[in-house]
Amino acid sequence: MGDFRFENLMNEAGLLLRRAQDELNKPEEDVVPISICLGSKKAIDLYLKAFLVKHQEENIDEGNLADRLNRCKEIQPEFNSIDFGPLDCLDDTSCRMADYCMSIGKVAQCQNVGSEVRELIFRK
Repeated sequence: MGDFRFENLMNEAGLLLRRAQDELNKPEEDVVPISICLGSKKAIDLYLKAFLVKHQEENIDEGNLADRLNRCKEIQPEFNSIDFGPLDCLDDTSCRMADYCMSIGKVAQCQNVGSEVRELIFRK
């Protein structure tokens, strides 16, 4: 059951991250930054959940993105090597979407973080 859930989470996250990348590849005047922001954040969260499933952790839906990240760091310290600084929304209380997620450069950084998380999970 865990392998099936892991695969589903990874596939869904991959789809969201590809959509974010596709949005970034559009001409600048056609880009919808909030779409990249939300898609990247959700992809990162799903990747972290997949990692927790892979390591047979329970209650993967409890808490927020920051909580899941901390759990992943406890299992795999290499998560500390990823700079999550571009995500100004790790916990649900600090999201400044209105002034942060409207810049293509900023949301591109979030998409890059998602790619780094994905790569780390596939390496481990």
